[in-house]
Amino acid sequence: MSEAVAPIDVSQNTTTAGEQATAGIEENFSSLLSSLPEELRGNVNIGRHKNFESLAKEYAGSQALIGKKGVILPGEDQADIARFLKELGRPDSPADYDRKDFTPPESINWSEQIEEKLTGLLHASGVTQGQFEKLIPGYAALQEQEYEAMQQAVTAHQQEQVALLKSELGSSYDQ
Repeated sequence: MSEAVAPIDVSQNTTTAGEQATAGIEENFSSLLSSLPEELRGNVNIGRHKNFESLAKEYAGSQALIGKKGVILPGEDQADIARFLKELGRPDSPADYDRKDFTPPESINWSEQIEEKLTGLLHASGVTQGQFEKLIPGYAALQEQEYEAMQQAVTAHQQEQVALLKSELGSSYDQ
C-alpha cells in the first residue's frame, strides 16, 4: 500500500533558504563586530562595513590580490583613482605643481591664463609632477618654434609682395 503524499503549499513562503540564512547573519553582524577586540573593531578596514556581505566581498577581493605582482590599477571609483594618481606623483591640485626653474621664452607673448588652463587640463588628465616638468617647457618651446616659423613666413610673404610690386611698378616703385 502506498500512501499519498500531500502537496506542500509554497505560495506562503516567499523567501529562500539562502535569504533566510543571510538575514540571520545580517542580524548578528553588529553583535559579531562588537565581540571583536577593540583594535579590530576600530580598524577602518573592518569598521566601515555595514553588513556581512560587504565584508565578505572585500575579503574575497583582497585574497585575489595577495601575492599579485605589478601595479594594481584602481577601479572606477574617483577616490581610488585620485589616491592612485597621488601615489604616482600627481599633486593634489593644479596650483600645487612645482614650476621649478621654468621661465617662459621672452620671444613669445606667454599667457598666464593659458598656462593656468593648461595646468588644470594636465592635472585632470593625471599628469605627474615629473611629466609636468617636461610638458610645460616643451609646450613653451613648441610655441616659440611656431612663432618663429610664422615670423619667417610673414617676412617671406612681405618680400614676395615687395618683389611683385617692384616688377609691376618698375622704376615708379622707388619714388
